[in-house]
Amino acid sequence: MVRRETITTAIKCCVSLQGVAGFGMLLQGLGALPVDPDLAAIAGASVDCMNIPHQPFFVALGTFKITAVASQWGYGPLPQWLARLGLMTSCVCAAFGHQSTGQSTVPPFVMLSLVAALFALDAAELSDKTVDSMEYDYIKQE
Repeated sequence: MVRRETITTAIKCCVSLQGVAGFGMLLQGLGALPVDPDLAAIAGASVDCMNIPHQPFFVALGTFKITAVASQWGYGPLPQWLARLGLMTSCVCAAFGHQSTGQSTVPPFVMLSLVAALFALDAAELSDKTVDSMEYDYIKQE
């Protein structure tokens, strides 16, 4: 049987791809890379209605994604739960953008599912620790 830590690490590795995408967004927002037209169209579905320019949006979102992924590995200022909620929100917005541009929504929903799985694995681990401590308390009382 595969240990829960192994599954969690594998999922974190997959989720870390959002950090790579965030780095690309950051570079595009800073002008170090040309803006990808597909990315601009996908982002435009969410931000054009609010009159947010793409380049500052890419800088902010890219920085957040990098910081959120770092927090999944225990680095950075964000609590893991907040970083995961932000990554999930980003996935939902990406799905909306993909759908609006006629592209498949499968990749954003797969990533959303992986981030949600991290919440579920943390809850299962917390539940196991609670049961273990309760058993210890019961044995200690006897």
